[in-house]
Amino acid sequence: MSRLTELRSTAQHFNLADPAERHRSTQRLMDLYFDLLMEIRPSVTVEIGAFDASFSLEMKRRLPEVHAVAFEANPYNFAVCSAKALEAQVEYLHMAVADMDGAITFNVIAGQGDQRFPQVKGNDSLLQRNVANVEYEQVVVPATTANRFFGQPRFADSRISMWIDVEGAAGKVLQGATEVFGRTQSVLIEVEELQFWTEQWLSRSVDAFLEQHGFVPVARDFEYEYQYNVLYVRQAVLDLPRFDFLMTDYFSKIGAGR
Repeated sequence: MSRLTELRSTAQHFNLADPAERHRSTQRLMDLYFDLLMEIRPSVTVEIGAFDASFSLEMKRRLPEVHAVAFEANPYNFAVCSAKALEAQVEYLHMAVADMDGAITFNVIAGQGDQRFPQVKGNDSLLQRNVANVEYEQVVVPATTANRFFGQPRFADSRISMWIDVEGAAGKVLQGATEVFGRTQSVLIEVEELQFWTEQWLSRSVDAFLEQHGFVPVARDFEYEYQYNVLYVRQAVLDLPRFDFLMTDYFSKIGAGR
């Protein structure tokens, strides 16, 4: 049995029929990640599929010296959200992170945002939905790999932590990141158990790939029925003096319904 499969047992601490309880599972996981990051103290945080760069903004608030880099491929999201991120000194970039460099097609589902900004939303992807009759606006956007971007001299000695939320395209991101895994201490990543997008890696493929590269899953949430977030860390994080305390505190809180 894989470690990721074992983490399913934490579902017993949440009433998954209640959307508020699913949200609680996600909030507790986010709290754990931020607590761990304050122990890891990365020099660089990476947010891929950033939307409004909320993770990067929170990291700059908690750890002002961190170099926060956020990538957002949707041009409409970038236009609306860039000013706030840049004001907070987040390096917020209109760029996709994938398994190739150059230009790439990004699929914006037509008109699912709010009335003022119908194309501003967080569910668009490099991949197309695995259903018929979905109308897309296809936009060509700049793309890079994590290997190339974080192979720049300015990141040579960086200690990296990542947040990846790319609506099914996790495989593309991870395949282009193998050269920076040695400097990456933690990854929070959204995964799926059903094929919502074409060419999508399911959770078991993401898990096998990350474990092959030295990452261990330590916690997950139950955000949706077939889509959730998993926190992976490297051995160096498991060995941190306060790691056991933080994990014990996390399990105590979810068990107490807090």
